[in-house]
Amino acid sequence: MGAIGGIFALRSQKDHTDLQLELLAALVVGGVTLVVALTAAFGWTAGATLDPSGARARYLEDFPDDRILDLRLGDARRAALLDVGDAVGVVAVLGDRALTRRLTARELRSVTEDTGEGAGLVLRLRDLGAPRLRVAVADPAERQAWRDRLERV
Repeated sequence: MGAIGGIFALRSQKDHTDLQLELLAALVVGGVTLVVALTAAFGWTAGATLDPSGARARYLEDFPDDRILDLRLGDARRAALLDVGDAVGVVAVLGDRALTRRLTARELRSVTEDTGEGAGLVLRLRDLGAPRLRVAVADPAERQAWRDRLERV
């Protein structure tokens, strides 16, 4: 009877451990789901957007000596291209922060058009922090004008 009782005791412990793991897995999945749902419900997933004055102010924080000749916002208001004469400034929103770059021929590797859904410009930079930036510009004439300006840098 001792051997049979031992087998039942081992099986009972194993079932108990399996139940604990199943309960733990359910709690983890439920917790992650709750955090994602609350984040979305409170709007914490929405990134920052730019307006002309905000993009101008953000760029001038990093490059106060530049004179902005022209400023164009991307369609999603998550990027701005600024003509500063001898260079092109870029302000790009990444999450709730903004990244600024002053692009000259040395920093700009290439400019290509993305004409698929959410058409825009793809800027490839010699910058380890931001090697690729995408600016949504749906209007083909606007996109071409900025591509021409970027290629003249």
